[in-house]
Amino acid sequence: MIDEQLRPWLIEVNTNPCLEETSALLRSLLPRMIDDAFKLTLDVQFPPPKDQQGKEEGSRASSGAYKVEGYKDNENIWQHIYTLKP
Repeated sequence: MIDEQLRPWLIEVNTNPCLEETSALLRSLLPRMIDDAFKLTLDVQFPPPKDQQGKEEGSRASSGAYKVEGYKDNENIWQHIYTLKP
């Protein structure tokens, strides 16, 4: 990852990262985790088309497609990590 001052941070190294949904917990957590990560990364660099902007309430996570116990539908799972400062 790269912070606001363009400093690189090594977050994790995996020789074989696995995103297999091998349990009920992973089946509920992984899709939401990936969707929320894209909202903090890709959507910032490549915003949704103008006809989709401002429709956060209609997004997949907000509509409940990726419900995760302990998180509100419109809350980003990564937000507490994303807002940490070094």
